[in-house]
Amino acid sequence: MNRTGLFIALALWLVIGVVFGLYPELDLKLAALFFDPETKTFPLKLNEWAGVARDAAMWVAWAFVLPPLVALVVKMIRPDRPLMVSGRAIVFLLVTIIMSAGILTNLTIFFHPTSLFNTLIMLILFVGGLGLIGRSLLPRG
Repeated sequence: MNRTGLFIALALWLVIGVVFGLYPELDLKLAALFFDPETKTFPLKLNEWAGVARDAAMWVAWAFVLPPLVALVVKMIRPDRPLMVSGRAIVFLLVTIIMSAGILTNLTIFFHPTSLFNTLIMLILFVGGLGLIGRSLLPRG
């Protein structure tokens, strides 16, 4: 990614973060568009095309991880051959998909209600800890 792409991504991240930080009820209002309070269910889950789109999105996300996963398996079977994908890309994509699709979506955090500041501090420390672990795995230490 060049600098322009980086600045666009960071600007979008900043705008979305500020908007949802200032108006946290916006998330619930957006979800309410798809929720039927009378039946207490999401009517679109019965729509076949919505189910196909949801499943397709999941398969597309896993398709991005497939090449590094195959490269890792090939390297485990044939350690004498060079990696088909860089090691950093393998670690990045596998950790990202495991954390996003595996842990964060299926994990319920049982904390007492905390302020936004405390939640941000916990997330920063968590990500910083992952960064330290990843850095320690590099050959140069």
